[in-house]
Amino acid sequence: MATRQILKTILGSQAGLDPNGALVLNKRDGTQVVVDSTTVLSEANKTAVDSLVSDAGICLPAPSGDLTGATDSANIEAAIALARLGNGHVFVPQANYIIQRDIQMVSGLHIRMANGAVITCADAFTVAVTSTSTDTVTAADTSRVVVGMHVLDAAADLPSGNALGCTPGDLRVLAKTATTIQFSAALTASGAKTLRFYCRGNIVTANVATGWSLTCPGGWAYLDGNRSNVYPYAIGGNDSVGNAIRIRTGSSWDIDGIVGRNTRYHGLIAVGKLFDHRIGRWRGENNGYRGLHYHGENVGGTVNEEVARGHIELIECDTTGVCAFQNQNSEENNSGVFLTLSNVAGITVGTIRARESYGAAVMLSGTNDSLPASNNNIIGTIYSEHAAIGLGMYAEARGMTIGQLQARGKYTKFTGCATLDSADITHYYM
Repeated sequence: MATRQILKTILGSQAGLDPNGALVLNKRDGTQVVVDSTTVLSEANKTAVDSLVSDAGICLPAPSGDLTGATDSANIEAAIALARLGNGHVFVPQANYIIQRDIQMVSGLHIRMANGAVITCADAFTVAVTSTSTDTVTAADTSRVVVGMHVLDAAADLPSGNALGCTPGDLRVLAKTATTIQFSAALTASGAKTLRFYCRGNIVTANVATGWSLTCPGGWAYLDGNRSNVYPYAIGGNDSVGNAIRIRTGSSWDIDGIVGRNTRYHGLIAVGKLFDHRIGRWRGENNGYRGLHYHGENVGGTVNEEVARGHIELIECDTTGVCAFQNQNSEENNSGVFLTLSNVAGITVGTIRARESYGAAVMLSGTNDSLPASNNNIIGTIYSEHAAIGLGMYAEARGMTIGQLQARGKYTKFTGCATLDSADITHYYM
């Protein structure tokens, strides 16, 4: 479906298509704004488009029922494009949407989700192909294939010793046409094959964006990574994909009332230069690694990144870290909540609640990537239930104020490492 037709679907009676396929926006005063592929909106037309958008913003149409995720992804992208012509607001109703590619948060975009709304990553699927042992195969229909997807031989079977079949590890789609698919490496066998394709990305990605929000006021909305349908082996790029939300550098953003669940890696990961931001209520459920992973980091070619003037009110994590123990040699810090407060000035965290963490409920690190150690950071209350470690601190974790800690569970402990300023409190068993 063309973008203009999608916009017509979203706007309903507010829009139509003229005989040339241009989108016609019907203004309340009876006049029209015509938008085609060559239109550059004037300031007057932008104002006219803005008049079509209420304070609530553009409302997504009902889920399409397309299990491939292609239609809902296109509808969401079209709603975002239209909202950016107006006040930047998009509303997601209480329904279950299926997507096949990341929702891109951009500067000035505000997505409000209804209580109980769900956005889910699409299931894996198979395609019959013909291989000549090169990096390109032919197929009768490639319409569901998206560049960047992971690929695995459908005949691969780990218990039988055939973990990868004819597909090299971490194989990805580089390009496609209507009848061909190019991969990141050559297949190891030729002939007729059946390949399985997996979505590779995040539910929401925000790269160097400012002034945006993703909220569910007064309730909870869900970003579901559909972990049972992700590529089953170790991948390159590690946790840059496979998260409910990934934020890389940005300011003045706001998240509230959002649940990131069933992910390969983290519920929420925020890295790079982060400042003047707020996380109200965040919940990570059934995350492969951490419910929340948050730190300054040297990413994107920049150095000495800092985190400053941020506030987190409530973090809840439930059942995290399973994939970390499967793939990362039982690293106890790959679970629960991980706050690397590197090069940070003035971060406050209200309450952290974590239960059933396969490792640490909360890990606090003072620095990362050789960045300057942090100070003037305040952590309020930490409540841990049934985690191997209730609270761990390491890597120059100093200059922090930590309020009450309650850790329950047979093996729960408070731990640190030799780089702690107060290294004499290495272990406290509870």
